[in-house]
Amino acid sequence: MCPHTRFFAYTRSFRVPELYPSLATLAEYDNMRLWASADSETGYPDDLPSSVKVAWMQVDRDEDVPDVDLIFRDYPLRKDRRTRIGLSMICPVDTPQGKDRHFSCRTLRFFIIRLLECRRLPALLTTVD
Repeated sequence: MCPHTRFFAYTRSFRVPELYPSLATLAEYDNMRLWASADSETGYPDDLPSSVKVAWMQVDRDEDVPDVDLIFRDYPLRKDRRTRIGLSMICPVDTPQGKDRHFSCRTLRFFIIRLLECRRLPALLTTVD
């Protein structure tokens, strides 16, 4: 599978038993970054391969967000200045600080992957509670 290309995919298909084995195999490739997409309606996915990260779509400011790798916010929540909820990082594109720095998904794609692999808070963002 194109060893010099890095692939990214978000999916909810881990919940489909017939697809799970294929997705688990796909997740084993070194150049594949597979994300399980979850939210308050679907809940946290069960029994994921260790290489699969979890991205949570937050739609309510007061919802309980589990410990996930990355949080995306529904548009009305993007004015909230927090960059983390617990230990989970909120996508910088979805924060006022990120907007001020003109972040986009394109400019952050490698930054976010490295950050999540190292589990470090980026120096250029400040946590605001």
